[in-house]
Amino acid sequence: MAPIWFTLEVRPHIAKYIYLVGFVITAVSSWLLRDYSEQALQHISQLRKCNGPDGTYENSCAGKGAVLRISFGNFIFFALHFVLLIGVRKTTQARRLIHTGFWPIKFCLWVFLLGITFVFPNSAMAGYGQFARILAGIWLLVQMIILLDFIYDVNEWLLKKENMGWVLIIGTFVSYCGALTIIGAVYKFWAPHPSCGLNIFFITFTLVLALIFTLISVSPWRLETAGLLTSGVVFLYCAWVLWSALSSEPNSARCTFTGYQKATTAQKAIAFIVAIMAVCYSVVTTCVESRALDLEASLPEDESELLPYRPEFFHAVFGLASAYLCMLYISWNLNTLPSRSGDGKFQVDLGWIAVWVKMASQWCCIALYIWTLLAPRILRNRDFTDRPVGTVSK
Repeated sequence: MAPIWFTLEVRPHIAKYIYLVGFVITAVSSWLLRDYSEQALQHISQLRKCNGPDGTYENSCAGKGAVLRISFGNFIFFALHFVLLIGVRKTTQARRLIHTGFWPIKFCLWVFLLGITFVFPNSAMAGYGQFARILAGIWLLVQMIILLDFIYDVNEWLLKKENMGWVLIIGTFVSYCGALTIIGAVYKFWAPHPSCGLNIFFITFTLVLALIFTLISVSPWRLETAGLLTSGVVFLYCAWVLWSALSSEPNSARCTFTGYQKATTAQKAIAFIVAIMAVCYSVVTTCVESRALDLEASLPEDESELLPYRPEFFHAVFGLASAYLCMLYISWNLNTLPSRSGDGKFQVDLGWIAVWVKMASQWCCIALYIWTLLAPRILRNRDFTDRPVGTVSK
């Protein structure tokens, strides 16, 4: 029989925060290795090969290699948990301990996996980098599904409540005003003259798509649980993604907002911390709000024995988030790390690849939203009453 300290078990609600703390530690470690460990990284054999065409050592290459390796170690750790926890739903199943117990050996395994990746060849890390791009794209797609599910839930809940019409009106007004304010700001700062053709296209196309799905949401062909509030929130989200995409344009871009170039180190640090905190918050909320993706949500179960969330989905989300955070650190670019300033400290998600990834995610979100509006009318023979998206949580 194993000692108690060896199989130490905590409640699932506590376990998720322990994993989160470990994830945050690895995120901070990735940043420190990327920006402040040039001398130390030169002593690692694989990262010692980061020499430019002229034979000089490239710090950005070594930093990127360290970020990829920590991300890969995290991904392996969470992928192992995902595989071992498939099918675990109840507190009576022994395999739940893989998620809530065995912390000493689990921490040792996590550290070992993070360390062993630093002896992997650079070619293997390049392959993982390509794979991580796909995983990060899946992460963005999952976030869109969770967002749409939440919007539909709130809208339907308000519709079913008496005397809540004023909330719908105010929410719709605030959403559209906020989105239009962002649109006006990006027109002013990122499209100051007609030669900014690409930026003008991004902004105008966003407006056109918003007009299209707004008209659909008030047409007789729409999903019954949709309306101006759902379209307003989606428009606000898309406007924010547009602003984020344009702010990722490198310094070499002709129409980059100069205010970003003049940001102080403190301002960059605050923006960096906020970005990392946003990712961590999304990880935790997505892990436990898996109903929109749960194909077995309608199966009857004894709720007294059910775990509060699906542990395999929990670790799948952490694995995807590890890849997404890696892409933020290296700006989705596996060749060079673009920089707006000389040192590039505190910078995430910068460069043309990041711009196009964000715009593509915006278009995917709009396409997904329009599909949810029209699907019940197009597929008339299907029953959408039990679909996770657009159902009210109990």
